[in-house]
Amino acid sequence: MPVPKPLRLLPLYWLAAAAGALAQTPPAPGPAPPALPAPPEGEVMLIFEREIFEYPAGGRRDPFKSLGEQGLGPLFEELTLQGIVYSPVPGQSLALLATGTKGCSQGAAGSSGAACTAKTYRVRRGQMVGNARVIDVAADRVTFVVETFGVVRQEVLELKRRGAEGAEP
Repeated sequence: MPVPKPLRLLPLYWLAAAAGALAQTPPAPGPAPPALPAPPEGEVMLIFEREIFEYPAGGRRDPFKSLGEQGLGPLFEELTLQGIVYSPVPGQSLALLATGTKGCSQGAAGSSGAACTAKTYRVRRGQMVGNARVIDVAADRVTFVVETFGVVRQEVLELKRRGAEGAEP
């Protein structure tokens, strides 16, 4: 009985595959790592290997960073609202915030400039000051979203109006 043509070629395929496998040479080994010097007699050799940790945040807080390490500016509790430059166009209003002004009276007798170290911040809607983000600037108040140790709350600073004599009510 005659053998079908595809089966006659089967031994040739096997032979070609075997020849190709034998023709491949194994890859040459890479250079050997440098040999470590042998420790003196009676001593133990210490080898330190550095571990590297990577955390995929995915919108979450990095657990390897300290909660108390803000370093981003003043805390919300340190801010006072000094003034507002209001514009009816959304996003154009400007709030003037200051830190270090508690206990400092401007023009008061006996106050020295060295004791009052106020820093002024000019912020618009969407900008951050320390742990607070400005979400709205109105004609008489500024609304913030404050994040403290992962807890988010909304706070409002209102502009204090001065009386006719220049004293605050």
